[in-house]
Amino acid sequence: MSSSVLEQIRDFLEDIETLEKSISKELQYKSENPKESVLTDHKIKNLIELTQTKSVESLALINDADGLKKEELAILEGKKATNPQKAPDVWLNFYDRLKDIKDYHRKYIPQGTMYQPRDDEYFINNVFEPPFEKPQFTGEEANGKFVDMHNLYLEFINLKKIKESYESQVGDYLWYLQHFDQFQEISYSAKDKEFAKYKRYLKNVAEYLKDFFCRTQPLTDFSVIEAQYKEDFEYRWKEGTIRGWEKKDIKEIKNDPLFCQACQKLFTNEHTFVNHFNGKKHKKNAKDLEQNLAKPTLENGENKEEEQTGEVTEERNKELASIEAFVSHMREMLGDIIQDTMNQIRKKQTRTWDELQAESYDAKESIDIEEEDEEAPYNPKNLPLGWDGKPIPYWLYKLHGLGIEYKCEICGNYSYWGRRAFERHFQEWRHSYGMKCLRIPNTVHFKEITSINDALTLHRKLMYEAEVSRWKPEAEEEFEDSEGNVLNKKRYLDLKRQGML
Repeated sequence: MSSSVLEQIRDFLEDIETLEKSISKELQYKSENPKESVLTDHKIKNLIELTQTKSVESLALINDADGLKKEELAILEGKKATNPQKAPDVWLNFYDRLKDIKDYHRKYIPQGTMYQPRDDEYFINNVFEPPFEKPQFTGEEANGKFVDMHNLYLEFINLKKIKESYESQVGDYLWYLQHFDQFQEISYSAKDKEFAKYKRYLKNVAEYLKDFFCRTQPLTDFSVIEAQYKEDFEYRWKEGTIRGWEKKDIKEIKNDPLFCQACQKLFTNEHTFVNHFNGKKHKKNAKDLEQNLAKPTLENGENKEEEQTGEVTEERNKELASIEAFVSHMREMLGDIIQDTMNQIRKKQTRTWDELQAESYDAKESIDIEEEDEEAPYNPKNLPLGWDGKPIPYWLYKLHGLGIEYKCEICGNYSYWGRRAFERHFQEWRHSYGMKCLRIPNTVHFKEITSINDALTLHRKLMYEAEVSRWKPEAEEEFEDSEGNVLNKKRYLDLKRQGML
């Protein structure tokens, strides 16, 4: 018996209520176990996404776009008959539906089985099967407590020009964590010389900080934060208040005595600036500049090529400034974690070798104890495990028929345990993919069919019946001649061509 629309809506609302209860339990568990807050947040996020999906599906049924709910309500009110041959009557409709329910239970539910309220925790972990993925952290990150920017530090120390432009002496990894967002100390000429490498380095820093934030705070909608940052950056860029990219400093670059107008480049010392005049590149650029100055100028006195060069430089500057500002913004949001990381590094630096070895031994011992606690519990009947890692009650195991195995050849001989899981799998991705490989539509005609040969045979039969029932105008369209004889279309046209009509 196919489930009614009202029953489907009730089922969806019950699922939503179950998910909300599970979310409240996870929030309570988070308050009691703060060490596992990150993992709990990911579980809550997964349950919220499942709740949103169920809500959208239930809302589609409630809005009744196809009119099925309205038709079912009309049947329940006695305004429409379940059988077209009968007159509308509320009692006749009631007993017809009751008969369908009894036939369904007689066919699929064993006799003597009484209704039992479902176990919500088992339902969440075994029926929904949420695609939960545990967040991955490195050893240095310690499950989201600290950041691990060692690879970014190695990339930074290979940027020679950038490193040389810092006012303070570049130091170790601890120094890097303190100064990696202080981009105002880097000179404009250093950024221009190593533009490609510096841009790639900035993108790597921004991607890591964003990824770390999303892994440690999954319940925060990062798209909202990103949109607010972009809006704030555009405003500050127009105002010229971005740290290290103030409009005044950029305009004064061309007035610097070490700036070459032909090469559009700022030199760091006078010796290099004087010697570059003998280079081929400068001579070529100087010649091009002289030719451009001879061309007609615009109203503001600058030629078009110089304006285009200025626009390109402006776009490059804005791109670098945007990434730098984003890194600084993420540094502020992760300030506490980065500060904890620096404190942890200082703490390690003050310890002796024996203390570090003792700490490593204690950490290994605690992990071994946790693994012992997570060993499989006593389960002689091989029952499925519930949300707490313990076997589910035996009566619940028998109620759902989880000891009965159903195999589906279309799914690659995959086994489904229990009638409910078997019925649901016909609309799941594995069975749909198997039917797609057989080039058969996954329609209601193929429900309960698990054999490939049976599915192919039924598909050929349905195709044949569709072909036979298809209307053929050549054989079925009728014409009448002048004497009143009825002929099909093909014979009528043949006789007409021969002039026999």
